[in-house]
Amino acid sequence: MRRTLTAVVLLTLISAPLAARELHWDHLKIDLVLTKAGDLHVTEHLGYVFNGAWNGGYRNLPLKWVEGYRNITLAQDGFGPYTRGNLNAVGHYRVTTSGNTVLVKWRSRRPSDPPYHDAHVTFVFSYLAQGVVRSGSKLDTLRWNCVFPQRPSRIGFAEATLRLPPGISPDRIRARLATFSSSSHVWTDPQGIVHATAQNLRPGDAMQLQVAFPTGIIPRSFHFKQWVNRVGVWWLGLVILLGGATLHVVRFIHHGHDPDASFRIKYLTKPPEGVDPALAGGLDSVVGLPELLGTILDLARRGILQIEQTTNRVLGIFKHQEITIHRLTEGGPLTPWERTVLNGLTLHGAPSSVNVSDLKAKFYTTIPKFKEDVSEAMVKAGWYAESPNAARGKQIAISLLWGAVFVLAVLPRIESGAGILILAVDLALLLLTLAIGKKKLMSKSARPASIPFLTALVLLALWAVGLNIGGILGLRSAIVPIVAAVAVTVLGLIFSPFMPRRTPAGAEIYEKVRALGRYLKHLHVLGSLEEARDRLDELLPYAVALGLDRSFLAQMEPLGEVPMPHWYVVQDTGSSGPSWGSSGGGMGTVSLESLSNSLSSTLSSLSSSLSSTPGGSGGGQARQRRRE
Repeated sequence: MRRTLTAVVLLTLISAPLAARELHWDHLKIDLVLTKAGDLHVTEHLGYVFNGAWNGGYRNLPLKWVEGYRNITLAQDGFGPYTRGNLNAVGHYRVTTSGNTVLVKWRSRRPSDPPYHDAHVTFVFSYLAQGVVRSGSKLDTLRWNCVFPQRPSRIGFAEATLRLPPGISPDRIRARLATFSSSSHVWTDPQGIVHATAQNLRPGDAMQLQVAFPTGIIPRSFHFKQWVNRVGVWWLGLVILLGGATLHVVRFIHHGHDPDASFRIKYLTKPPEGVDPALAGGLDSVVGLPELLGTILDLARRGILQIEQTTNRVLGIFKHQEITIHRLTEGGPLTPWERTVLNGLTLHGAPSSVNVSDLKAKFYTTIPKFKEDVSEAMVKAGWYAESPNAARGKQIAISLLWGAVFVLAVLPRIESGAGILILAVDLALLLLTLAIGKKKLMSKSARPASIPFLTALVLLALWAVGLNIGGILGLRSAIVPIVAAVAVTVLGLIFSPFMPRRTPAGAEIYEKVRALGRYLKHLHVLGSLEEARDRLDELLPYAVALGLDRSFLAQMEPLGEVPMPHWYVVQDTGSSGPSWGSSGGGMGTVSLESLSNSLSSTLSSLSSSLSSTPGGSGGGQARQRRRE
């Protein structure tokens, strides 16, 4: 097994520099002693040459390929052993664990002391590395980085010795040295001690000692942390992936899967009773511009509104098109969303008019209210148990929260001031949540989201003190389970558009709306084109609300001409040809192709004007829906 000890010894400045700083290593001496238990005693004599104001240093001991480190000590020639504690005084060092690394920091100089000038200082750094031998069928192997490659300066001379347990014949030892140095050498002496040397190691040059010896000397043992970080981490990721996927599938079955409708119908030629265009489109659980445009056309069909398209031409080349909406009458009883549309159009009473181009900076406040009105109506009608938007938002929140739960469960602990700060913030958030949102979090409707939210807060506290799953198992890298947690979150987000669950009554109405959509989309197969032409006023608002207006009109184009809708006026000034319509409403007949193009132009103008503001969701042709 590869045993990599990436020891980065970079004496870092704690206060501002007083002079130019430089360091290099004139020698490194590493003594390695392998015990019969498979642990490695490491003693390193690190000889530095300092220039400048170096106040302290640090050392990184990677955890990836060892079971752990024990008995970490530090000493300095001419000073004596260092004391483990804080870094407020010279001669103190501190050991912390940060992610995949054991970090050792120390202070060797006061900021007020004179800077170093060509000072030769030797540190003696020692520790016990546990579980460093890879067992094989015939040979056991040990690989150890004697020289740390991540360093800014050169090393003049490096030597290492390895003493193996007694009982191994020197001729049974196979040793080699992996290094970039051109002057390196490795050999085994008659006593079975392995020696390695290298000179003039540049920054980035490594010196890895690789030794193989017969099995049976080191007893085979199971290293739990190594197993967890090599094999167990993949099983943990698989458990998270399968468990999270099961969680979302079960939630979809209980909260997003519609009950079966009591009947099936191939197609429906008339809109369901009591279902206007906005509700028909909203039953697809997404309320937006198609439903709003369908509502405008339905108000026009009922004689409340009139739509006027005016095209002004200059020299027969340049043209400017304007869409004007007129309110002709107060109308009968209006639904809340119809009143919202009229107020958003600034058509508060009859008679009144508005140019669509003037709505760009005003209509954005109407769209969210329109969505809310339609959603509330579907809930009151008993078609949905809760607002579709609320159901989707809850599913998104739950997906993100469960993703956070899984990440916090496996995230390796960070022992530092940041961990204490995170713990304090976590406790403050927990108390604030209980104080402000206790009733909401404990309510029945909020319970699915409150459970992962509170779980995430608890796991954050456990992570801060190292008692989460990652801390207990000793995970050193949680990349695999975190990727699995992200995948679970993405899966939950994929489910979010399908989470609004219709009631049995809603499922039946939705089946009828789908049947109407099939009729409008496949009119040339399922119905009579002539009959649909005669009912154009009635069907067109539903086709727009369902996103089928273009295909609906295109199917009837072979019929040629149709009566102009009474609520649709087209004025074309400056052209050599005739203009249609008048201020009094539809007039005569027009080809369906021309009507389709004109209506498409009008709807596109309405859509671009209305959806150019926050909350827009595209026009009638922009959102094609499945009605199969």
